[in-house]
Amino acid sequence: MHFNFSFNLAKYDLWEIYRVIQKYYPIGIMRVEDGIYFEYPGIKEYVKILVENIHDSKNF
Repeated sequence: MHFNFSFNLAKYDLWEIYRVIQKYYPIGIMRVEDGIYFEYPGIKEYVKILVENIHDSKNF
């Protein structure tokens, strides 16, 4: 199954949202336990942000 990101550019300019999603999530890479998904730099940055803001009780 293929999912395509599309929108009506004449009505909505969603490119900024798309770029943010693409920054943190590897679009088109399957999430498997031992795959390259978790090596994606955006996933590593996302996990770092979560750890800093949730796991650290001072920041939480």
